[in-house]
Amino acid sequence: MTGNSPLPLSGGPEQLLTTTLNGRPAVTSLEIAEHFEIKHKNVLRDIKAISVKIPDSFRELNFEPTFQTVAGPNNSSRQEPLYLLTRDGFTLLAMGYNSKRAIEWKIRYIEAFNALEAHALELAREAGYQQGLASGVTPLALEAAEKQSWLKGFKEGERKGQREMRRKDGLIRLEKAVPYLQKGLTRTETARLLDCPPSTLRNTVRRFKRLLMQVSVPAREE
Repeated sequence: MTGNSPLPLSGGPEQLLTTTLNGRPAVTSLEIAEHFEIKHKNVLRDIKAISVKIPDSFRELNFEPTFQTVAGPNNSSRQEPLYLLTRDGFTLLAMGYNSKRAIEWKIRYIEAFNALEAHALELAREAGYQQGLASGVTPLALEAAEKQSWLKGFKEGERKGQREMRRKDGLIRLEKAVPYLQKGLTRTETARLLDCPPSTLRNTVRRFKRLLMQVSVPAREE
């Protein structure tokens, strides 16, 4: 390609990486050719040279052959090959491009991949957090890093959900205990009537001490 189009000064990573491959942000070989100022046929040549040297599993995950429709004369059209590349595919290919402009664009793309992948991890963490609140939900089919974020969020949400459940149980227990405590029964006697361990009631009383002070409950331990 010819010309020296300037690097864009604005726009987020979602504007630089507008497609996905296997659920991950991706870039096309045509975009690489345009931004790096390399003929697209040469980019395709380099991808094919790399493809024969890497395992099939890696190639299938990170280099996806596809086509684009190009308009021709007299309302005709033709199919031209191109590739979709994930971050790993892009990184492997871009290693061989070291012009000043290529390095500038490599940095731009790396920053964009980082930003979008961080966003995906945060979404996974938030999804896990929300589902953790409800508990009993298993992780979705996610990438390993996203699954870790999902699990982290799930555990955070689950812990919060469990705390909320304990708080609700404690308030219910306290509501039942207050009439007995106001009549002068000890916490041990009240615990027996509520069919709960005395230590559980003691912990409940400590947790809601300020609330008990408002209803004037005597502090009789035994």
